[in-house]
Amino acid sequence: MAVTVTAPVVTQAVTGSVLDPNSFAAVFLQWGVVGVVAFLGLLFAYKANQKTEARADRLEAQLSNLHQETRDKIIPALVASTQTNGEVAEVLRDLLRDRDRR
Repeated sequence: MAVTVTAPVVTQAVTGSVLDPNSFAAVFLQWGVVGVVAFLGLLFAYKANQKTEARADRLEAQLSNLHQETRDKIIPALVASTQTNGEVAEVLRDLLRDRDRR
C-alpha cells in the first residue's frame, strides 16, 4: 500500500497550518529571511526604476521644450541675417560697380 503525501499535508507538517502551496503566504514562509531580503531588494529595484523613469521622462520633456524654444528664437534670427547678408551683397555690388565706372 502506497502512501501519497500532498503539498498541504507537508506544509502543515512544516508550518503547523494548512496553506495552499502556491499562495504568497506559503512561499513567503518557505523562503523565510532570505525571501524577505530578496523581496526588499526587488522592491527597492522596482522603486528605483520607477524613479529613474520618471526623471528621464521629465528631462526629455525639458529637452523638448528647449529644442522648441531654440527653434522659435534661432530660425527668425537666421532668416533676418540671411536677408541682411543679401542686402549687404547688393550694396557691395553697387559700390564695386560704381568704383569700376570711375
